[in-house]
Amino acid sequence: MKEELNKLYETSDYAIIADIMCRGPFEKAVKLRGYENFLIDLSTNSEFTSVLLEKITEIIIGLWDVYLAAVGDQVQVVCQGDDIVTQTGLIISKKVPQIYQAMP
Repeated sequence: MKEELNKLYETSDYAIIADIMCRGPFEKAVKLRGYENFLIDLSTNSEFTSVLLEKITEIIIGLWDVYLAAVGDQVQVVCQGDDIVTQTGLIISKKVPQIYQAMP
């Protein structure tokens, strides 16, 4: 991967992008707990939800640290996403995600 990246970096006129390599904290929590359980957790167990999201975020940051250490400074753009909306609006009330908004 590093050799291919070096070649692209030296010959391309475009930015090299490290795109979403893993789910975001919200999506991962939903995958781990199940959609209904996680939404219930958000409204009834904020301490658990906060710790869960913090741990997932730490893991995601660790994955990015390893990945970016491997590709070096040749990546100009890093993208990470999360899916907290539907096609018509937010999945949860704006009042609930204070836990989520407080994440680093």
